[in-house]
Amino acid sequence: MLSHNISIRTDFRPEHDVEAVAQLHDAIYSDGYSFGGAIFSTYVKEGLEEFTNHFSPDRDAVWLCEVEGKLVGSLFLMNRGDKAQLRYFLLRQEVRGLGLGKRLMGLFFEFLQKANYASCYLWTVKGLNEAATLYLKYGFILTEESESTAFGTSVIEQKYEVQLPHVLPAQISDAEELRALSQQTFVDTYTEYNTSENMEMHISTKFTLVQIQKELTDATVKYLLLKKGKQLIGFIKLIKNHAPKELTSEGVVEIERFYVDKAFHGLQLGKFLMNYTLDWCRNMGFATVWLGVWEENARALRFYTKMGFEKIGEHVFVLGTEVQNDYVMALTLKML
Repeated sequence: MLSHNISIRTDFRPEHDVEAVAQLHDAIYSDGYSFGGAIFSTYVKEGLEEFTNHFSPDRDAVWLCEVEGKLVGSLFLMNRGDKAQLRYFLLRQEVRGLGLGKRLMGLFFEFLQKANYASCYLWTVKGLNEAATLYLKYGFILTEESESTAFGTSVIEQKYEVQLPHVLPAQISDAEELRALSQQTFVDTYTEYNTSENMEMHISTKFTLVQIQKELTDATVKYLLLKKGKQLIGFIKLIKNHAPKELTSEGVVEIERFYVDKAFHGLQLGKFLMNYTLDWCRNMGFATVWLGVWEENARALRFYTKMGFEKIGEHVFVLGTEVQNDYVMALTLKML
């Protein structure tokens, strides 16, 4: 549990913080390790000045830990395009073991997800075993080692990287992979409830490569893809200005398909993809989002209800030769 005396500040004040963070680094590394001093302080300050000059609140972030105004820890997230870099993560000895490092990493990963970064990397020094253990715990893997004298002494620098779930719009080149996942997720979800004949009939008309390619070139259709690294692990299909009888079509968008590969269930990725989608819809000027969900799909009904959707009606869904009943659920978007 964190001490109530520790505060975490997220606004960077370069006129004071550049020197304070540099001094914190010098104090910790010159005392416990073999580097520090003027060369190391200059190296740290140059990176902090870069952070100051290129800071964007949507892509960069900082967490500064203080006790009665004294800096006792820091963590920086620096924008590197579709990648983020973790920098200047350190804590004074007296505040270690209180859960502060875990708290900072939690905030760091929350920001990574919100900013939709595809990956993150960091550089550290071989021998900092406590830090390396923490990075491994959060999914980073060691990808590179090299000798360096940037800190004023000879060290082995290590690069750690982690691939992150992220969302991006589909391209025509995604058609085959999207077709395969569309079929797989549909089978995973509905095979136990339907005959093989009806499943095959539906798949052979809705999930063909030609059909997916046609949809990807249709201006009224929008696919958003959830990926981790280069692997497609989920997707959402939207149809613009399409509404059920309970709604008018103006300012309305339908979520026609929403799936995450079952191998990635339980990781809150459905929530991440849905939140991203709702933000996308809001930014595109849509006021209402709706969807149809099979009345027997209890898991999906719980999820959509938790996300704020409410039942507004019912409609028929035909799967093969079987007529099923779907609940129509809608969500009114709040403008930010």
